[in-house]
Amino acid sequence: MIPDAQRIMLVCDQPEIIEWLVKQVLSDRSHHVHLVRTIAQAIQDLNRYSPHLILCSLALTSLSCKDLLVALSAQSMPIPVILLAEKGCESKLVQALRLGASDFILLPAKETEVWGVIERTLVRSRLREERNRLEQELSKSLQENQENTRLLASMRTMAKVLASNFTQATKIETLLKEAVTFCNADMGWLLRFQATSRNYLLAAAVNLPYGSHVLLGKAWDDGVAKMANQKNEAISLHGAALKKFPIGRFGEAALVVPIKAARIDHGTITLIRKSAQPFSEIDKKFLDMISEIIAILWWQTPFDK
Repeated sequence: MIPDAQRIMLVCDQPEIIEWLVKQVLSDRSHHVHLVRTIAQAIQDLNRYSPHLILCSLALTSLSCKDLLVALSAQSMPIPVILLAEKGCESKLVQALRLGASDFILLPAKETEVWGVIERTLVRSRLREERNRLEQELSKSLQENQENTRLLASMRTMAKVLASNFTQATKIETLLKEAVTFCNADMGWLLRFQATSRNYLLAAAVNLPYGSHVLLGKAWDDGVAKMANQKNEAISLHGAALKKFPIGRFGEAALVVPIKAARIDHGTITLIRKSAQPFSEIDKKFLDMISEIIAILWWQTPFDK
């Protein structure tokens, strides 16, 4: 059955057909009918009226039904269009059907014939919408499962690293590499706050565009680390907003997470993407987890105070 209160747009400039459809065929139904007499007006009203169905005459004197179908396709609006055709319009009818019209009604027609076509079209449209919704939900579910699988694999890697006999520096660098890989970043680094100098020193780096080994242990000002620690929360920047900071010279998107080590030991972990695609909430949660692990490792070997 057709859902209640469907919005139907009637595009027609023939008074006798308008009179018959509006007053005799459509008047005793619960649907709302929006009448326009030109294709130009129909296109203009599409977004405002958002019809569930369009009844369009093939005998319009200005723009044709073809122009309406092209406009719907260009705007990615899957609104079903039923053609109102009379004998002698076969070539126009075939062309419009090829362009995506859903069905047609040959005039003159009985009221039952008209509603048979309308009901069939609306039901097909509703089923298509439901199928698309289910496909989107399935796609989202599959994506979430993939993310969970990736997260589990990364957690296993981190557990092996922490249980290994690696030095603390190697463990931290490995954790940073895992963060870069999991979050699909192009590079990343760790800054550790030194209380005596009040500077952030480069503690580890992955894929910096120049030799990071030369910079390790040196002061590093990316313009965001201090702000992230003061706010005590992750900072995600991309595009023009990122270019306001020195960190912007490395890429188009950044995620900076404070490392909440005990006492005065603290710093930040930063990931960079060369593209302007912002980091997701999953990326932030993963980086929060990495920062907590690094905080524990740093607490085991306090920095100078």
